[in-house]
Amino acid sequence: MKNISRVLILFVILGVANSCKKAKVDVNFDLTVADLVFVIDSTSVTGPQELASVVIRAKLEEEIKKQKSNASLDDIKSVTLKSANLEITDPSGQTFDIASSAEGFFSGGSLAKVRVVWKDVIPATGLTAIDLDVSSSDLAPYIKLNELTYSVNGNLTGPLTEKTTVKGKVVFRVEASVSPL
Repeated sequence: MKNISRVLILFVILGVANSCKKAKVDVNFDLTVADLVFVIDSTSVTGPQELASVVIRAKLEEEIKKQKSNASLDDIKSVTLKSANLEITDPSGQTFDIASSAEGFFSGGSLAKVRVVWKDVIPATGLTAIDLDVSSSDLAPYIKLNELTYSVNGNLTGPLTEKTTVKGKVVFRVEASVSPL
């Protein structure tokens, strides 16, 4: 009987101790990186090729602090791409008619290069901006890096006669699980 009483007391103590722990709370937010500038040199080469790359500084830690939670990079459950687009800003009159398809990759640190965005068919209709299809892969390891490289490949259908500037924007969905303050 004494053993049963001791076991019951132990369960009560453990139950009270565990009830003092606060349940984790989900903190979800969008992280927009809109200042990506790709400069594509003129080329007479056609076909598939890497066109340009840019280093992204996602500043995820800063964005987490803005969420007014006690979250850290360790609390990040997942980071996925919500949207991505490209817009030709220079020279005036340049369109995406020069490419039949495009794709983008992230790489950084010791992580493998991963395809994250694409447009399998770019219509030759005079577009100066395109929305890209996005991967549903968890990109948390990449976004947690201080810097990662975003490279864009394209299948050029003809020579690119002028240096071309393309502005890129990506929006990430960040999901974290944190202890309340």
